[in-house]
Amino acid sequence: SVSVDSTTQERTAQVWTRSADGALLAQDTVVTSADGLDRQSTMDADGDGDVDVAISDVTVQQADGSTVQTVETRNGDGNLRSRVVVDTSADGLTAETTTDRDGDGILDGQSRDVRSTSADGGTTRTVTQFAGDGTTVLAQSVTKQSADRRETTVTQDVNGDGNMDVSTYRVQATDGSVTEFTTQY
Repeated sequence: SVSVDSTTQERTAQVWTRSADGALLAQDTVVTSADGLDRQSTMDADGDGDVDVAISDVTVQQADGSTVQTVETRNGDGNLRSRVVVDTSADGLTAETTTDRDGDGILDGQSRDVRSTSADGGTTRTVTQFAGDGTTVLAQSVTKQSADRRETTVTQDVNGDGNMDVSTYRVQATDGSVTEFTTQY
């Protein structure tokens, strides 16, 4: 069921899973703020009435136009299970993500996703994966696409040694046919 609070405009969605005899097997509840920037979810996975998992997904708009999205997953006892923070630039072209996969407060991984447009209208997207220290590169991919979106080149450093390991070139002809070449180094 879905309901909307007439005062706050918060939207509450609830889903129940029941057995053939009507017994409650599971329940999910999601409360979303009127602006969509705050979403709180709870899950009772076994139907015993207790919250087994809670997920908080909050996006804060900064004064400079950038956003910071924090997604936290907590166990039923309230202990942190994981945290992901995504900091996105005001123009949306750069996103930096930090991840604590096991909820111990120590960063396990970081990534940087940078997009740019060249003078001819082509685009470049560079995604770099880092270890938790934020400096050790684990992997990187660079995707270049022509302005007409028919030619795409993807180069990948899959092991973080600074050398490209795989390169894929894809071109779409005017008749719709596609040719793709992959080179492994």
